[in-house]
Amino acid sequence: MKKEFTFNKKHPIIFNLVLIILTFFVICYCALFAADIFTEHGKMQEVPDVKGKSIAEAVAIIESQGLKWTISDSIYNKNFQPGCVIEQSPKGTSLVKSKRTIYLTVSPFNPRAAIFPRVKDMSQRQGESVLKGLGFTNVSIQTTPSRYVGLIVGVTVNGNEVEPGTKVPVSSKITLMVGEAEVATDSISSDDEGGEIIDESLI
Repeated sequence: MKKEFTFNKKHPIIFNLVLIILTFFVICYCALFAADIFTEHGKMQEVPDVKGKSIAEAVAIIESQGLKWTISDSIYNKNFQPGCVIEQSPKGTSLVKSKRTIYLTVSPFNPRAAIFPRVKDMSQRQGESVLKGLGFTNVSIQTTPSRYVGLIVGVTVNGNEVEPGTKVPVSSKITLMVGEAEVATDSISSDDEGGEIIDESLI
């Protein structure tokens, strides 16, 4: 003790510096130890796979595992029933810490709708481009004789005529009636049909 006391007297700066360093390491160790306890370091659990399940089923499964959930987005997908989970993050079977939040992307109960534009009298290419830009992907072409070749002369939505400005689901079946050249039909004479000309003087 006397030796240590003597060192402290002779080298106070070095002695205090050593104490500061030791104190710093002790504080860091205590902080890390407390963080491990608070964040449950090393305790991991598997994320349940709820893709394709209804929202109610998915929520029940997630909460039963002690995890949290939130709906992050809703995207229409024709391959999923309305109100089903179509994507999740983190994905199923991933390992996460307990109480982690699972983000769900669901299929909306009502399909996305858009204002139907006026495409009549547009060219086929322009009309298709406008519709697809608004999200209409189920677009088919039906040709019809017309003097306006290549132009859209009529439109139906799910088999019915719809006024421009009407709000319709983007999953609707759109049929564009596009004009094509009319085929001219010449009158056929009786001679062209192979009839035989008879000289009445010989009868």
